[in-house]
Amino acid sequence: MFLSDWSESDDEEEWERHVPLFAEIVSQWCRKGYIDVYEGPQPPAWMDGRRITGAELDRLLADPAAWRYREHSDSVFGLALGGERPGDRGAAGETGGARALTARHTRP
Repeated sequence: MFLSDWSESDDEEEWERHVPLFAEIVSQWCRKGYIDVYEGPQPPAWMDGRRITGAELDRLLADPAAWRYREHSDSVFGLALGGERPGDRGAAGETGGARALTARHTRP
């Protein structure tokens, strides 16, 4: 999902050790409205995707497989600034997704 190693190096296991910490950070920031998590068919996930919340978000964040990078995936996950929706415009006219992080993932 978010820590994924797209560089094709051999340190994927190193990233997986940090999943619990980042899962807690993402969960807390979502609850406070700082960020939103989206799932969509392609980047940016928020554009044609849906926001993931509640128990579904908790399950996603707790799943180590959800944090692994997949080159050819059937869905992508992304973070966007909290409260921004598709079509929202920033001061420079960019959409909220321009300030989002996206990762490819094959949903389990």
